[in-house]
Amino acid sequence: MSEQSLPKPVCLGLDPSFGFGDRTGVATPGHVASMQRAGNGIQPIFPQQSIREMARTSRTPIGVMNDALQGMIDAGWTG
Repeated sequence: MSEQSLPKPVCLGLDPSFGFGDRTGVATPGHVASMQRAGNGIQPIFPQQSIREMARTSRTPIGVMNDALQGMIDAGWTG
């Protein structure tokens, strides 16, 4: 999937939010389902992986973001 077709991340400001911490890049569809079921009024932060974790798993920030964005699309997240 090209980066042009992925949704663009935005700054949430002071909106209530919750960081799901999808450190493996495969849990986002389940996180999307939980937001669709019970996340009214909360802005989700799906991708989360520290620099240390990325170094240990040979991932990159772009890869972490793209995996989460693809998971959001696959699970039908519309924001």
